[in-house]
Amino acid sequence: VGITRDVGRLYGTLSGTVESWDFKDTTTVDGAELDQDIRDTVTTSAQLRFGYRFSPGYSFVGKIRGLHDENDGTPLKDRDAWGYEAMAGIAFETNPLLRWRILGGYGVRDYEDARLDNLKTTLLEADVQWLPTQRLTIYGTLARQILEATDIAASGVVQSSLKIRAEYEIYHNLVMTGGFEVRDDDFEGTSRQDDFYSFRAGLDYYFTKNWLFTFGYEHQVRDSTDDTLDMHRNRFMIGAKLRF
Repeated sequence: VGITRDVGRLYGTLSGTVESWDFKDTTTVDGAELDQDIRDTVTTSAQLRFGYRFSPGYSFVGKIRGLHDENDGTPLKDRDAWGYEAMAGIAFETNPLLRWRILGGYGVRDYEDARLDNLKTTLLEADVQWLPTQRLTIYGTLARQILEATDIAASGVVQSSLKIRAEYEIYHNLVMTGGFEVRDDDFEGTSRQDDFYSFRAGLDYYFTKNWLFTFGYEHQVRDSTDDTLDMHRNRFMIGAKLRF
């Protein structure tokens, strides 16, 4: 939930978010049930995004975020944490066909359990949008962020990623999409590190001005320092969106 305000040169969005993650029980290879409630987490956050247009085509941009993780945990490990992030940078246009947004900053996760190492790291958000032809648009994203860990032994995840995505207008209501992603997940407090490689392709069909149908395919590879977590995954996706 948020509210956006634009008063000429100065603009901003104040928003709040609540996310609830409920992990279902799993079964081991020998048939035993594993209770996963210790991973259940509710994250509450508030965020302020703002910008100031100081000249045509150039804006100062910033983001401040505070959050609280409430994790069920165990008597031996409480994963509740407070988080703080601050970033600032610039958004500009090299020309009408090439747009940039670059932010850098710092993030902290302060865990209430003294047995978990607090997490402190630099943050990055860098986006570029290029329109080489009237039909083709290319997007690039370079990011470094803090995520909540899915591994109960880790205090958090520092994720670094590079994404390239392209959109090609085959017809006025049919758009072909494609892209790839390279990602590194570093699980703090453990020796685990996961490398992800993803390829995506799809079609967006604008049936009417209100209805959009999407069709997609993704192939993903996970190469982990823990060989038992290596993975190949194929996903086929069909979606619909109704816009007013």
